[in-house]
Amino acid sequence: MKYLECRYDRYGFGTYIKAQIKTDLYDYYIIFDGFDTGNIEPDKIVYRDEFLNNRMGELNKEDIVVITCNDLKGLPGIEDSKCTKILTLHDVTPLRVRYLSKAKKSNWRNMVKKAVEVCDYIITVSNFSKDDIQKEFNISGSKIFVVYNYAQKITEMLNEDDADNLRDIYDAKYVIATVGSMSLNKNFIRTALAWKRSKYFRKSVMIVMSKKNSIAFKLLLALLGVKKRVVVPGYVPLERLASLYYVSDLFIFTTIREGFGIPPLEAMALDTPVLTSNTSCMEEVLGDAAVYVNPYKIRDISRGIEKLLDNKKLLEKLIEKGRRQTKLYSPDRFKSQMLCVFEELQ
Repeated sequence: MKYLECRYDRYGFGTYIKAQIKTDLYDYYIIFDGFDTGNIEPDKIVYRDEFLNNRMGELNKEDIVVITCNDLKGLPGIEDSKCTKILTLHDVTPLRVRYLSKAKKSNWRNMVKKAVEVCDYIITVSNFSKDDIQKEFNISGSKIFVVYNYAQKITEMLNEDDADNLRDIYDAKYVIATVGSMSLNKNFIRTALAWKRSKYFRKSVMIVMSKKNSIAFKLLLALLGVKKRVVVPGYVPLERLASLYYVSDLFIFTTIREGFGIPPLEAMALDTPVLTSNTSCMEEVLGDAAVYVNPYKIRDISRGIEKLLDNKKLLEKLIEKGRRQTKLYSPDRFKSQMLCVFEELQ
């Protein structure tokens, strides 16, 4: 029997878990409090307490449990189970960024190290992450499987009338989209300053895709001197997200470090050219379908913005390449790679 841990249903982990559910490769889904079970067959639902108290102790080596959230906290006692345990570890970004304290890095590493040692195999989302995990925890590459993520079928959610209305509302020659977060890893401060420095600042508005439009984030926009030209829609449904990508002339994703990076693929799927970082996995995932810049250098990001918006032919080439690139990452490929993992374990 194959079990999938369903701990979160929103944001990064939630998107990944939903992708796993869509493969229909599992016999049962371990459901945590608050998880949306609307797309799961009722007879495949096993609530967490039921699993922990009545099922986990009965599992054997032929049973597989896929742990989806980097650690074992959600399933206490799983380390003592006889089942085959597969850990999903997207990346080791917390150990590589500069802004986390040594104490926080140590705590995170110890937590993940325990999971790595307990689990029989690991699934990760790129060869970049595989190499990083292998080196960090000194484990054999044969223990790690790469299963590429994919962007949701966001093109099917697009409402062009909604997108046209947004374009009228924003009323600017150019619309630039980016990811906004107080997390320094997303690099919003450098992105905003680079945009402000570019010659397109006063000709454009920036859509900042952020989970929350908090008071702290509003204050940050004011301190950066960009608040009047920024729109922060907050958490939006997929239909509105599709419209936001679609109306944008450029999507900027100058993150410091990623294990995969779904947002650029979502943008490409909706014909939006991408400016992104020349670090971590981005070139592996996006190939020649994006323009790359040094995310640590504001001048480099600013020049990247101008390079793209100055050159209509380059934008058109990137749109075409982006369409091809997104087709490399699909639900069918994801399912096929997961199926290969399970077949190899049999």
